[in-house]
Amino acid sequence: RTLCRFCNFNAWKYVATARSVAKSARLAHAAATLLDVPSVRLYQDSIFHKRPGDGPTPWHSDARMAPFDTSKMITFWINLQPVPDQEVGGTGLLFADGSHADFALPYWNGNDGHEYERLEERYSKTSHHMPMAVGDCTIHAGWTLHCADEAIDERMAYAVTFVDSKAEVREDASALQSKGDNEDRWSYSTWIEEVSPRRMFHHPAVPIVWPKMLMPKDLISDKAALEALTKLRSGNGKDVREAKEVLESSGTELAGGMTMTGNKGSRKQSNQINQDRAVILSPFSIEGSSSGSSLFDRNKRLLLLGDGHNHFGEVVSAFLCDELPTILADKLNNVQGRASKLTEEEILGETMEAIADAFEDIDTKGRLTLAPPSGGSTATLVLQLGKYAFVANCGDSTSFFATYNKNTGATEIIYTTREDKPELEDERHRIEEAGGSVMMPEDETSGEVPRVVGVDENGDFFGGIATSRSIGDWEFSDELGITPQPNAVDGVDLSDIVASGELEVFAVCCCDGVTDALDLGDIAPIIAKGLFDAKGPHLMTSLEHILNKARHRWDEDTGATYRDDMTIIASALTL
Repeated sequence: RTLCRFCNFNAWKYVATARSVAKSARLAHAAATLLDVPSVRLYQDSIFHKRPGDGPTPWHSDARMAPFDTSKMITFWINLQPVPDQEVGGTGLLFADGSHADFALPYWNGNDGHEYERLEERYSKTSHHMPMAVGDCTIHAGWTLHCADEAIDERMAYAVTFVDSKAEVREDASALQSKGDNEDRWSYSTWIEEVSPRRMFHHPAVPIVWPKMLMPKDLISDKAALEALTKLRSGNGKDVREAKEVLESSGTELAGGMTMTGNKGSRKQSNQINQDRAVILSPFSIEGSSSGSSLFDRNKRLLLLGDGHNHFGEVVSAFLCDELPTILADKLNNVQGRASKLTEEEILGETMEAIADAFEDIDTKGRLTLAPPSGGSTATLVLQLGKYAFVANCGDSTSFFATYNKNTGATEIIYTTREDKPELEDERHRIEEAGGSVMMPEDETSGEVPRVVGVDENGDFFGGIATSRSIGDWEFSDELGITPQPNAVDGVDLSDIVASGELEVFAVCCCDGVTDALDLGDIAPIIAKGLFDAKGPHLMTSLEHILNKARHRWDEDTGATYRDDMTIIASALTL
């Protein structure tokens, strides 16, 4: 309790009604639009109960209480009871107009002092929006100064605060006495110690809610996910609802992902590092003016997967999934801005060029940003823009498109990417032209695979990766001909495929840990039933089944001594 009201933080975590509001796409999209950022995370929600006789809420700004170093924060303040006009006792929020841009106030006066006692004189206007009905909402920036009068009647309100997904946590945020106020400590103390300051991060307590981001849960380390999958299979209504809430950050009925940490043999299972990363963004946000082209108007989604290798490969795959969506969105926004002056064929061509360039740019940015030495990562993606679906692949992961016949239940793979292996004739030629070599295994039954290597001045081998293309591996990529360029970027017109009304289309991305164990022909029907068969399993249990099946195959082939990390993501491609 404070001097002026009761405050309950983060009701969204345990109250379904609050969660439906705080994580709603409508609210999150509005936050991203008003902040002018491509993605936002839910920072917190707050229920405020002001009772008759409670004192005034002093002038304050929300961002000063938060652990982030950012100006990109916004709060939606929603009435849960009618608020009368200020003259008759209304206690809605009062705002100091323009205070969010008053950099001089904290710079010259610190965080408190005499100047804060004369804000009505400092600002030419303070405003309010009373009277307000139940459900009316005011919206203010994180640094906007606001207050509320002493309560005459009871007042309850619900506030939801969003922040730019790229906002970084300050170094001092976990300290008991930081530069900001400590009121929000009750809200962020549960997660602040688990994230690194000045770094991009993902944490379920502060989820990215726009665009809708799905990230695979690990079937080895995530016990809550395993329990939820068991409940999902039970068919019990209450259990199924609870399971879907646990799994909602990794999958729904129409899109989702699962991962399984491997067993590399050198460590205990609990100490293994999963080097795979994957994300589904749906919708995939492309900001900018209207293009006049249906290609960019609706059904935009992105599936992206990276399979890290060598030391710190997981850093590169995480960097890929964090940064490439923004790089790609910027490039597509450029195409979108000129679309009205282009033919559809030109739009398609420039879109595919943008995808290829994004692979190059993420590699360049990683080279400049990530401290060497570093490993590398494959990169495979599917991008849907309206009726078109595009695919690109760099490395030995795989993406494919498949159809499901609603009348017969038949599944057909209609497109698959190539795995970039160094022994392929064109790949080997490029590697040797650059100065590298392809080392073939002496014994084909040994389980070893061809690798890209170089020889240093002492006659020692270096390199040794099993793919001919990757993001990263900057220590030797130039010398050995390892390129970040996708081997091809292709597009499929989905409208032609579904024209008959019989077929549904879906996309899958998976790493070689999955495809080394299972054929694509084994994978596609399982996913199709999870996506489209009304009597079939949930998509998330279908993905679990695929990884468990692949795990069994690895254990059979290696005597349970080795298993690669395995990740698979899938989505229906609806028009």
